Amino acid sequence: MHCWNADTAGKVRVEYFNKLQYIYKFEIQKMQKTINNTENPEEAAKAAKRKDKLQNELNETKEYDIRLAHITISRLIS
Repeated sequence: MHCWNADTAGKVRVEYFNKLQYIYKFEIQKMQKTINNTENPEEAAKAAKRKDKLQNELNETKEYDIRLAHITISRLIS
């Protein structure tokens, strides 16, 4: 924490959360394609479970990103 400065929250949003959200979205699409195209019920169930987990992670990062945005914007206004 001692290395944080006024721009850290914005950097975390841009350099970490935006990239992480892109990866989650890509993986969710990949799991959906697996679900749609597989004939193996076990593989479809495994992909569905992974997709649900990734969707939860994506939602969590979006919520945290909103909080970081608030911090970043309030820093710009100050």
